[in-house]
Amino acid sequence: MRYDYFRLNRNNRRIRNMNTPQPVKVFYDASCAICAQEMQQFKRCDQHNQLQLIDCSSPRFSLAQYHIANMTQTRMMSEMHVQRADGSWLKGAAAVEFLYRLMGFTRIANLWQRRWIQRCYPWIANHRQWLSRIGLDKLWMMMLKRSAKRIQARMQACHNGQCEL
Repeated sequence: MRYDYFRLNRNNRRIRNMNTPQPVKVFYDASCAICAQEMQQFKRCDQHNQLQLIDCSSPRFSLAQYHIANMTQTRMMSEMHVQRADGSWLKGAAAVEFLYRLMGFTRIANLWQRRWIQRCYPWIANHRQWLSRIGLDKLWMMMLKRSAKRIQARMQACHNGQCEL
């Protein structure tokens, strides 16, 4: 899968393009502990304000406010939805994988590309509240925080487009 937020460096290796023209809109369920903590972690890593987080579980949420047609709030709550800067939509496992890759969590994004994970996503989405109650949210956050520390260490080695080796 090719994403427009990557560009090639001199060695033809993919690197993240930090110049996103407008934020990516992320529609998620903030009443779910896993979803809410995941979005909080993404926002902490979002140094370039690439994400606009929108809580679909809020009573104030309105599809009309975001010019969304042919959709219901119930369907928006059934799985994660992402509207990319170009206006295109991703949902489910593809949306999750896109966000992890955008935020620099490449290893986790690669995991979400696996076919068996994509097939499990509907079950995960349907049981997210139960998975939070049994403590999976805490385990997942420990893994995310560890990954975020590794990403932060790599980013600190690079300043003004130049990396120290």
